[in-house]
Amino acid sequence: MNVLRWPQAVYAWVRGFMFGAAQSWLTAPLQLQRRADLERMWMVLILSELSGTPLAPADLRLRLLPYVVPHILYWERRLSLWDEQLEVVNVQHLGH
Repeated sequence: MNVLRWPQAVYAWVRGFMFGAAQSWLTAPLQLQRRADLERMWMVLILSELSGTPLAPADLRLRLLPYVVPHILYWERRLSLWDEQLEVVNVQHLGH
């Protein structure tokens, strides 16, 4: 490596590192919010389908199916990891 190019390479690496750090700091909360919004929308669509009042036409649902299936699989896997014992509350120490 040429001695004159070494500072440019270090500068480029530091600039890329700082850009990546800034992006990860900014986009992680936005991605979590987006995932939560998609899950809420999915729950509304599923509950409307189960109640018998579909919100979206059938052709639109079929066009969205390839994009939704990976989210369904991830959602199902994440819900299966939920421990039901976390929801049990021991209130005996409160005098009840």
